[in-house]
Amino acid sequence: MFGQVGSTGAGAWSRPDTVAPWAFRAEFVHSFPVGATRARATGTWGAMLGAGIALGPIVSSALAAEAGWRSWYWLTVLAAGLLSTAAAAMLPDSRAQQRRRLDVPGALTMPAGVSALMTAVTLGRSGWAQPAVLVLSGLAAVLLAAFYRIEARRRDP
Repeated sequence: MFGQVGSTGAGAWSRPDTVAPWAFRAEFVHSFPVGATRARATGTWGAMLGAGIALGPIVSSALAAEAGWRSWYWLTVLAAGLLSTAAAAMLPDSRAQQRRRLDVPGALTMPAGVSALMTAVTLGRSGWAQPAVLVLSGLAAVLLAAFYRIEARRRDP
């Protein structure tokens, strides 16, 4: 998933194209069981997020100066490939005991809502009353409310 997000950013033509795909990263938490394992994974994720915030601007600036702004995204794709290979070799299979159906409405509304919200916040830095910011904020509210209603009614969200 990280590699897909990175390749989307590497091919982006505008600022919203680089922001919206990162919304999908938040979904990783649900791949860990509740309890100590999820707490450890969340702590590791938080540490890596902190390292990214501290080192990301420095490394990405150096890469952008030397190889262009898309190079940081290509580095993400490379890292994702290496980490995916390592994970496939080292991590245990994490399939559920019973096969569940794909939650298509939830899988569409949550990422779309978070993407709309993130894009609205990013564009809002240039002015919160812009029509695009207002439309995206409203769209985010509708989509996230729909996601909540959809998941509240499902037996196994």
